[in-house]
Amino acid sequence: MKQIKLYALLIFASLFAVACGDDDEGPSFSHDVVVINEGNFSAADGSISGYNYETEKVENGLFEAANDFEFGAIIQSVTKYNGKYYVVGNSTDELVVVNGEDYLLEGTITTDLAIPYKFVAVGNKGYISNWGTQTPDYKYVDAFLTVVDLSSNTVTKKIDMPSKTQGLLIFEEKLYVTHSASNTISVLDIDTDKVVETIETEERPDAMVLDKNNKIWVLCSSGALVQIDPSTNKVIKTIKEITAFGYNEKLVINEAGDRLYFIGGNEIFTLGIDDTVAPEKGLVEVTTAYGVGINGDKLFVGDANAYSGPGTVYIYDLEGNEQSSFTTGFLPNGFIFN
Repeated sequence: MKQIKLYALLIFASLFAVACGDDDEGPSFSHDVVVINEGNFSAADGSISGYNYETEKVENGLFEAANDFEFGAIIQSVTKYNGKYYVVGNSTDELVVVNGEDYLLEGTITTDLAIPYKFVAVGNKGYISNWGTQTPDYKYVDAFLTVVDLSSNTVTKKIDMPSKTQGLLIFEEKLYVTHSASNTISVLDIDTDKVVETIETEERPDAMVLDKNNKIWVLCSSGALVQIDPSTNKVIKTIKEITAFGYNEKLVINEAGDRLYFIGGNEIFTLGIDDTVAPEKGLVEVTTAYGVGINGDKLFVGDANAYSGPGTVYIYDLEGNEQSSFTTGFLPNGFIFN
């Protein structure tokens, strides 16, 4: 245990050194790109990094630098909403609220959470997906959603779900919830928080995005992309033989809303929303693809580097040509663009 604590401390010290530098007074907390570093599971050293396009400078360990203590959790996901970062601590069963300007801690929610995964919000209401209780054979039971009053950062209710809850997407007063251990998506009315419909998909639906035509795309870990029309909640297209990551899928869409990017193996694949067959070859390949993001004409890829040390973020043009790279914390799993 002492060795683990010392190892985590050394990691934090190195990240803080990178963030500040010898001639720097500290992080600027002003970044074009925020990198979500999941962290090493055994060390619970999730962190947040920032990158500036103009200076090409990366600042690591932003939460630690602002608050003088470590985050101390696996960061499963981060959502920016109304000027705040909502950080889901998967290993610690918590939702941490961080100021979007200076990264100072504003609140922590620890009640009615059980292996939380994703956060979304509408108005003053937030939803958190929870995998539930892990069984000895590594399955999950008693999955649920947590509903949060964002004005007070308090839990208002729990909503039981039929199986492991994963991705969340809000569109036109409806909340879409993927169940990654089954083949269904629950649709809830956000006014009543009641399930109003269940959509059957390919097995293990996971990440979701909305395209320019207001159609929902779902990446299934079983190897399929499913397109849903939310006006009818019917599946209108299924593309099989997709190379998927296999769990905790990463799917993003460009600003135009007409091209998808997702991780398959250690490659990043791309697909137009009018395409009908799976891409045969990835756009780029890295050692251990773990995160993907798209911002204008730049493709960002998080490389976990065989899970053996700090991660690397590569920046490509849309043709797959590498433009630059920088070192981050452990397991860069996602991006937020400011």
